[in-house]
Amino acid sequence: MKKGYILLGLICAFMSIVLLGYKKYNGTTKHVPIAYHKAYVKQVPIAYHKAYVEKLMGFEKYENLTFKKIGEIQDPQVILLNCWENEGGDFRKVKIRLKNDAIVEYDNRGGWIKFLERSEPLSITLADYLKVPEHSQKIHKHLHGVTLDMQGEDKILILFGSLGGSLGLLTLIYISPDAAEIIFNQEGRLLEILETEKGYRLLGQASLSQAAEGGSAYYTYPGQKCEILIEEDKLSFKEFPEFNRDNLNLPIVYDQIYVDNLKNDKIPLDNDGDVAKREKIGQINTPLAELYNYSSESWDYHTKQRWDATPGDFCRIELTLPSGVWVMLENLDGGWSKLTDIIKTTQNSAKINKHTYGITLDMGSDNRILILTGYKYTSEPGLLTLLFVTPNSAGMVFNKKVELLEVIETENGYRLLGQLPAESQEQADGALLETPGHRCEILIEHGELLFKEL
Repeated sequence: MKKGYILLGLICAFMSIVLLGYKKYNGTTKHVPIAYHKAYVKQVPIAYHKAYVEKLMGFEKYENLTFKKIGEIQDPQVILLNCWENEGGDFRKVKIRLKNDAIVEYDNRGGWIKFLERSEPLSITLADYLKVPEHSQKIHKHLHGVTLDMQGEDKILILFGSLGGSLGLLTLIYISPDAAEIIFNQEGRLLEILETEKGYRLLGQASLSQAAEGGSAYYTYPGQKCEILIEEDKLSFKEFPEFNRDNLNLPIVYDQIYVDNLKNDKIPLDNDGDVAKREKIGQINTPLAELYNYSSESWDYHTKQRWDATPGDFCRIELTLPSGVWVMLENLDGGWSKLTDIIKTTQNSAKINKHTYGITLDMGSDNRILILTGYKYTSEPGLLTLLFVTPNSAGMVFNKKVELLEVIETENGYRLLGQLPAESQEQADGALLETPGHRCEILIEHGELLFKEL
């Protein structure tokens, strides 16, 4: 009898230990090995701020969900599972097996998406816009995410939320042989991963918003740029200054009547209804400007027909200023073109720099004017765009249909000579008589921009 009580006591003790293996975590009830509890008491070897770890939404309101394996990552060993088909996101659960055989799981009802696979031939993927060093030995791209090598066998797993206007969660999980922990989890979009001498620098961005003026949106404002720095066993996060269009504070006087809105009412989309893939055309280094065009294999949002590619060489310019502020302009009505030999500049000028895609004028104090020339169709010139760029801000100071002919360095600044669009006059027989447009000049001197017809 005594032996029976002892045996019963041992069975009860064993059952109590097993029951301890059930843990409520992120709204998900699951069984995990006892080793999980011992492992998870130990913090991962990195310092981070919990204010930047937003809680994941689990499935506590849903019962009888069946999770299906949709993929895996080998190092670290991560299994990816989903429970809903065709409802945003590619997977909603990650199951991480540690080196000590402990299992750590995370659920995200909003879902994460694949990194290297597109659902349709024209649809955009994370890899299309996220810059990752091509030959890094420490940054590894997988179908479902990116891993960063840390000290020893440690890794950081990066998972990506949705690509829509409302961005999903950017999730960073630190994984060591006997522990795993989320060290960053915020809504946002990762734009670039850089390898530094001491670790990694991740550049990201919050959600996008558009501002319209005069019925035609001509600036698209990104959300605030941000940086995640992972160096010396520490994760730090900071936001860069916001771009304020209403208070550009440009050190130049100009007349707003000579700044036409850029037309971008056409919206190129892919087959899934997302903004179409952009193709980088070129770059200007000072100021740092990247030039893009949309894929010709896209759809026009309004006409629902195949996108009529912008006739110019590029229609989008993205400026990254030294302060970290990011500015983007789009011209979907003709776009801008490469420079032609027709445009003359003062020879041997140290202040006028010609590039393949534009001209920069040195305005002193690290300020510059970037000149972009529009696409010319027969006798109709495109938009001549002058963008004043400072280390902290950028804005258009001239944007009119003018054919640029010459840029001259003067004693006090610059003189730009151009030609206005041709003028048409109807004759008595109904025919149109076209006469060349007037010559004009843009004078940039003493901190002021003046325009006049000649």
